[in-house]
Amino acid sequence: MVGAGPAGSTAAYHLAESPSLDILVVDKSAFPRHKTCGGALLRCRDWPAEFPNYAEVEANLNGHPNEHMYFCVDRSVWWEGRDSHFFDHVHRHDFDALLLGAALDKPGVSFRVFNVKSIQRLADGRIRLSDGTESLEARAVIGADGVSGVTSKSLGNRKQGKEELGICFVHHIVCARPHEKAFIFYLWAGDLGYAYLFPTNDGYYMGVGFVGLDGKTVRQHLDDLMVYCVDHGLLPKEYSLQRKSGGLAPASVVDHVAEEGVLLVGDAAGLLNQLSGEGIYYAMRSGQIAGRILAESLDQAAPRYRKAVKPLLDEVTYSKPIRPRLFRPVLRGYFNAVRLSGLVSLERYLKRRFVNRLFRRRDLFEGSHYQELR
Repeated sequence: MVGAGPAGSTAAYHLAESPSLDILVVDKSAFPRHKTCGGALLRCRDWPAEFPNYAEVEANLNGHPNEHMYFCVDRSVWWEGRDSHFFDHVHRHDFDALLLGAALDKPGVSFRVFNVKSIQRLADGRIRLSDGTESLEARAVIGADGVSGVTSKSLGNRKQGKEELGICFVHHIVCARPHEKAFIFYLWAGDLGYAYLFPTNDGYYMGVGFVGLDGKTVRQHLDDLMVYCVDHGLLPKEYSLQRKSGGLAPASVVDHVAEEGVLLVGDAAGLLNQLSGEGIYYAMRSGQIAGRILAESLDQAAPRYRKAVKPLLDEVTYSKPIRPRLFRPVLRGYFNAVRLSGLVSLERYLKRRFVNRLFRRRDLFEGSHYQELR
């Protein structure tokens, strides 16, 4: 297992269902560690029924529920929803460490800090991982090492271009909360992406993520968001900036998600919803699929995984790749058309369709906590 985030830890947890396998999880960092992320677990009240590892750690997460949501186009409110659970906010520092701990509690699972820099297929079918000094060998590898990880490159996936990557920056703000409202500012400043403000258990997470922009511009958007939120009373004037972080996120799925002996999960496969930016659910779900497939058998694992993960790949993809010059005017045109639809009933219908696609899943299992928003 290369990468010990939610995808890798969930894969290891399910891979341990096979008592005949020794499972080593490697990561370049020791845990706990911080991860650049908004920390929103969308629809997570369904997760205990879907992810047994999440059910084990849920009580220790100290998640903060978000039940009042504003969806804005740039700075104008487009839709408001309240009295419905949208997500719990968690700190990835805690969340990822708890998931890894649940995997390590399973028999046959171990962890070590190891920064994989190259992957080589050997003549006997085994796979060699090297950090430049030391080597490890495995019969199969699950790549959960992110959008720029070495496992994705080992499958021949090309380096993603500017329009296939998102740049994200996040501020963790500790303060007294003047409100419990979550905000998403879509197409902030007219650019393809969004800004957000999420209540947390100790203040707020504020962040931005955009496709096709340079880091300097994205940082400026975050600075502008900070000023806007203070000026409009969404943040108090007195606060402590606990942590600043940034990183890359995929904006499209990769060309090759599996070859014999190597399966890609989470960000390494490009499993980030292009509309909502949601990634944690898809990381855990793809990790679960990969772990169960390899636990069942290592033979023909790649074609079985490609078939099983295809519905997830389809669900997150709206355009491959997203081209900001094309996608941005389409979205803006849609939002404006809804506003100008003229009929109140039609406007409500169109907004409902969009927000359900954003905050709900396509197929709800029986007993789900999340019916379509009205």
